Amino acid sequence: QFEVAKSLFDKEKYIRSQESFQLLVLKASHTEIGDDALFYLGESYFFNNEFPMAISKYEQLIRRFEFSSYVEKARWRICEGYVAESPKYFHDQSSTHRALEKIQEFLDDYPDSDFSRRAQGTISNLRNKLGTKKYETGVLYMKLRAFDSALIAFNEMLDTFYDTPSAKLAHLGIIQCHSK
Repeated sequence: QFEVAKSLFDKEKYIRSQESFQLLVLKASHTEIGDDALFYLGESYFFNNEFPMAISKYEQLIRRFEFSSYVEKARWRICEGYVAESPKYFHDQSSTHRALEKIQEFLDDYPDSDFSRRAQGTISNLRNKLGTKKYETGVLYMKLRAFDSALIAFNEMLDTFYDTPSAKLAHLGIIQCHSK
């Protein structure tokens, strides 16, 4: 049954493989293929862009099979799931903050991982997004002619996201606020 489910997964028939792996998780979670079935169930959800379900299955794998060979990859997939759920900068960024937190935890636990370089790049991209959000907040305050609030937003941006491309723009925004 595992081979059939894996074959469906390999053929990118993720919904059908989800059904098969779900049955295996229920039937064989106490056997030697229990962690395999749970990992591939998470992968089926992940590659079908059902990130909350994938994250849930990966977390279940980590809790149930903490010594499995899949734990490191499952932890990275959790990070990727949160990154995929991170919206554009002009929306609420709680998912972005959660993604940053999970990636940092991953790097703390697996500093020499094969995924470390990608994790660092992802952190940079997420920080750029958050910096842009904070900068645009300052711009919005300037348009509303609330220059004191704009100054606060620009200064917060520089305090937290000093290493992002928006930092130079925030400096210019501060100068404009003082001149107005």
